[in-house]
Amino acid sequence: EGVACGRVVVASEAKGTAGYIEDGKTGILVDSSDPAEWVRVVRELYQDPARLKEIGENARQAILDRHTFAQTGEVWAKIWEKSNSTS
Repeated sequence: EGVACGRVVVASEAKGTAGYIEDGKTGILVDSSDPAEWVRVVRELYQDPARLKEIGENARQAILDRHTFAQTGEVWAKIWEKSNSTS
């Protein structure tokens, strides 16, 4: 949700995260076992507003490209059809 609002996500390099975040372009991936890495990344972003804005804009655009209203409607229509067909 934050990404859709143009906010930068700093996340751990967990399995599902890489599918949504392109490190350095649409967010920042960090080693979850290293608290100092989290602090360093957040500090660097805070000190570089232009980079923060660029990553946020890239992230928002990536979400808009992947999750259009039409695609969301299709997903809900399939869910609706499936729920009605099993009744």
